[in-house]
Amino acid sequence: MERVKAINHLNSAYKVINIVQLKNPYHASINNIHLLITNEYRGVMKLVTEFADKQGFSILVNTTQDVHLVLGELPPNSERYCILETRLRPLTEKDIKMQSNLLLDKLSPQIMRPIIIRAAILTILVVLLNKYVDTEAINNLELFLQNFLSSN
Repeated sequence: MERVKAINHLNSAYKVINIVQLKNPYHASINNIHLLITNEYRGVMKLVTEFADKQGFSILVNTTQDVHLVLGELPPNSERYCILETRLRPLTEKDIKMQSNLLLDKLSPQIMRPIIIRAAILTILVVLLNKYVDTEAINNLELFLQNFLSSN
């Protein structure tokens, strides 16, 4: 669900989206301006000027200070990345392509590996069963396996 939201946001052309690595649950940087994050996974974060000043960063007066965390929790053992969006300039096609590639690179290994393994096992089972069992029994087993895998 969160991944779908994030990809939808990638297609909205009035936002700049930056993917940043969270150094710890309460700290990230966007365009070299440090942010103090009050909620690790979702919600609105405020750019805390005092915190940024302590880090040695100067902040322009007209900088947008509300930053929205779009992508929630990622799969276990993945690097902690989130998408931050600001309304500083229009989003270009290059931005969309680069950021969506980054997002998919980070999500693909954890999500795709189990799906590919399950699909391979199911394919091998179907091929073997086609060879040794009648068609109706195969169709019933295939439906059972699909229901079982989709429920997990």
